[in-house]
Amino acid sequence: MYGFDDFELYIDEYSIEDVRKDLGNVVKFFQSQEYHEHAMKLFLVDYREFPMQVAIDSDAFCVDEDMPLSDFPEWIKAESLGLVRGNWCTQWGRCVFPVKDVTGAVMGFVGWDPLDTPKYLDSRNYGYKAKATTLYGMEKLPEYYRSKQPVFVVEGLMCCLYLRSKGYQALASLGSWLTPYVIQILRRFGTRLIMIPDNDETGDKYVKQIKREIPFAIVAQVLHGNDIDGCRREEEHKYENMLLNDLTSICNPFSKLSIMIRR
Repeated sequence: MYGFDDFELYIDEYSIEDVRKDLGNVVKFFQSQEYHEHAMKLFLVDYREFPMQVAIDSDAFCVDEDMPLSDFPEWIKAESLGLVRGNWCTQWGRCVFPVKDVTGAVMGFVGWDPLDTPKYLDSRNYGYKAKATTLYGMEKLPEYYRSKQPVFVVEGLMCCLYLRSKGYQALASLGSWLTPYVIQILRRFGTRLIMIPDNDETGDKYVKQIKREIPFAIVAQVLHGNDIDGCRREEEHKYENMLLNDLTSICNPFSKLSIMIRR
């Protein structure tokens, strides 16, 4: 059994594969902290009303804002991992979600803090640029490709995690623009693909790109709140049951209670 202080970086030939091994160890390190379970309960269960299983399935962890850099192992401080910049931890006080490749290896992190700006903060490390190269949930692609069920693509992590907690297949685009690489990935789902951009100005621009690049996808936006997660929490969950019913029958063009189909 190894200790986290025993890790050494691959100094001579530090490849993307090596970085991803260390990124996986970052997840294990913070999940091993005594505050981990309590922090997950505060962030995801108490505040966001998710089941604890969401934290487990997503491999989320928290970086305690009161944890000084002197308590970080030296190997974590390597700037190539994207967690520490000089004397500053980029994810202090955030709930952090690993972004994985199709094999399940960690590529980078997205830190979430609903009370800070930006709400979602991408890590920047060697070989990884979240919004340019990937979807959140790439490790699910083999499973989703084999499935015959609809695949929902939303913008943000919270919407994605909510849909998964309700049994839906979901990915997040980590923003309101799709790169050519991501477009090719999504086209493979054919008519099973359901895109749900946020209901705001950038989401409206996103709709135009989707209709141009993936015309066979169903495009929908919520009528209440800004996004899926906002809709289900709107007015003390007033619209949540309608939302779930519409998600189940979204291929029906007459389903317009809490989802607006963009034809």
